Amino acid sequence: MQANNPIKETTKKIGSSVTFKLITICALALVLLIPASMVTSLIHERNSRKQGVIDEINAKWGRVQTIVGPVISIPYLKYIKDKDGTATNVTKYLHILMVGGILVILYTYLYILLQLEDYALLMGSIGLFVVLSITMYLTRKIDWYAIPQDVRKSNVVPPLDAPAQ
Repeated sequence: MQANNPIKETTKKIGSSVTFKLITICALALVLLIPASMVTSLIHERNSRKQGVIDEINAKWGRVQTIVGPVISIPYLKYIKDKDGTATNVTKYLHILMVGGILVILYTYLYILLQLEDYALLMGSIGLFVVLSITMYLTRKIDWYAIPQDVRKSNVVPPLDAPAQ
């Protein structure tokens, strides 16, 4: 009682055909190559833009550098009060020999920090805490309010125990 439907028979033959399945898979692979090539061209464009930005930054900031020596001399003024109460300015020089070592430690720390993708925030916070602790320890004996009034800038807030002017 079933009538032979030529459309159903043809569909059944094509659906079970290995050749048709291979042609369909190849066609889908070719169609999917289009977005893959678009992504590849986008990656190449971004890489060339990145290199252009690096070259531009190097042209502006990374010019020839001359290393003169391992010592940096930083002049600073020291205010000394005499027994009479007069303040005198004395220029002293801070000679720093360990700048290279500090820079090596800093760049090593930054390299390690950039390599730790998962723990970068934690290690950065710990490093900042250590740097702040060292800075506070090294400046613990500096009396910031001992600087004479004529040297202070007008926008500096006076200490709480200073008389109002």
